[in-house]
Amino acid sequence: ILSEAQPLPPLLDVWEGRRCERGGAQMTHQVQEGNKETGTWNRPSTPMYEKVGEEWVSKGWNELEHKGWLFKAVQRPAMSSAQDKTQLSHELGLGGTPLPSTVLAFNSIQAINQDTGVSLTFDCQGAMQAWASEIQRNKTMSWLSPNPFKGTLATDKVKFRAMLNAAKRIEATEFARPVPTRMRIPMDLLTKKDHIHFYDAVSLAADDSSSAGQSEVSVKIRVMADFFLILLRCFIVTSEGVLMRDLRWFHRFGDKFMIQDEEIRQASLPELEKAVAQQRPVSASVTEQAIHNSKYFSQPDQVWEALQPRLASNNLIAISL
Repeated sequence: ILSEAQPLPPLLDVWEGRRCERGGAQMTHQVQEGNKETGTWNRPSTPMYEKVGEEWVSKGWNELEHKGWLFKAVQRPAMSSAQDKTQLSHELGLGGTPLPSTVLAFNSIQAINQDTGVSLTFDCQGAMQAWASEIQRNKTMSWLSPNPFKGTLATDKVKFRAMLNAAKRIEATEFARPVPTRMRIPMDLLTKKDHIHFYDAVSLAADDSSSAGQSEVSVKIRVMADFFLILLRCFIVTSEGVLMRDLRWFHRFGDKFMIQDEEIRQASLPELEKAVAQQRPVSASVTEQAIHNSKYFSQPDQVWEALQPRLASNNLIAISL
């Protein structure tokens, strides 16, 4: 369902689970346990990270078992072979149309419930298939079109049948299917300071080959003691404006359901510049930079903070009987 979006609490970095001051230094990916006295709380290291200088860098894969779930993240180099790109273009039904400038064919994030067999997969192949279908439907042949990919929600038929037998049921049509709901992701839980058991951020595909603009599809995951949160983002910026589509999957361990919400933010560059100026003072030098660089105000985090969603929807997904 589409509804009027409720404004999110101001000054909250809901992804990293901590408060942040506007105008402060940008948060780095340096790994540290955090400090309860100062309120800083960055993600802890996971087994598949290694320290390079002052930064912790992913080795290419992460894995964690927690509260009956298995979480996986894979990062590999972008596809570089022209032959492989042409073959993928044909497989997607694009007839050899050039792919986005960056295709990370083996990148993915997965969350698998080991008891029920319900799984969420966010991968480059799925994202590219959805994107290609949208381009063909609109006949734009441009990777600046919004990507409708929501991730792949799948079930294990054997485990599902075992659950039905245990519950003495013949069928469960509501199982693992999005149903419109008024429930919301609990923001107070997202911003609670706590230990981060697992974190990763993965790009699936991006395009900056066109002078008309840039686009990217990315996904990141945060696993806490009591819940996990996955953010799938499609971000597009052109000389005309910006469009950001955020799809979040939330599950509190022990619940029999997940919550999925979607928010779309969109504005022209003048509208975005005005929204940013209303939040923080904009100096003459900044305005001058914006005049010479239309993308100055269009960084993803800045767009998320400055613009309220134009459309929002919420779904409930049953993952247990």
